[in-house]
Amino acid sequence: MRSEHADIERIEAYVEGRMGDAERGVFEERLGTDEALMHDLHAFRVTRKALVDVFAEENECSAQNGNVVRLDNSRDRSRRWAAAAAVVLLVGTGAWYLLGRKASLPELAERYAVKESPLAVLMTGPQDHRNVLDKSMQLFGAGRYEQALAELDRLPTSDTASFYAGLCAIELRRDPCAHFRPVIADATSRYQAKALYHLMLWQLEHEQRKDATSLLQLQLRINDHPYRQKLELLAKEKALLP
Repeated sequence: MRSEHADIERIEAYVEGRMGDAERGVFEERLGTDEALMHDLHAFRVTRKALVDVFAEENECSAQNGNVVRLDNSRDRSRRWAAAAAVVLLVGTGAWYLLGRKASLPELAERYAVKESPLAVLMTGPQDHRNVLDKSMQLFGAGRYEQALAELDRLPTSDTASFYAGLCAIELRRDPCAHFRPVIADATSRYQAKALYHLMLWQLEHEQRKDATSLLQLQLRINDHPYRQKLELLAKEKALLP
């Protein structure tokens, strides 16, 4: 059974960077399969930003007005805190998702993001190639994407190297298309569906609505897609409707 109180504490620790590497890895793996947890994470970030904005506005008003207390400022302050409290209440009751709010494309990209794990099993092939892949996966798992990409570039062309190179490019805020393209073109690749999914998320993040919608429709025709549930939920989002 899901412990909501414990999940809130985990979400808070994750967002604030207070998780150790092992705990963060477990949490991110769960995010890839737990839709409710993923939505709670998004809601927490929205709420946290609302509260941060309130405090920022308070500090700005204090700096401008010095120590002078005014009744109208107090009323403004009350209204701002009421607004922030309303956001907290909405998130806490799950009502945020029932308001029919139309999410932005970058918000959708974050909401449906999937954290891929590094390979645990070495591929067959020459020993030096296996060593390079092993090193690249260690770097990828440690979040050292620039170094991981450099190691992947040393390998012979393969769908494995290209797929993980595309993931590294995304983490480095670079266009992953050149890396994902050969993977997507290879109908026999075990990474084809995942490459399509991550490319679609990148297009959402960069507000390429038409291209992202086309890839979404294409993936919905893949019956054994590993992220089928996420695709079906994404297809219902108002932001992607004409």
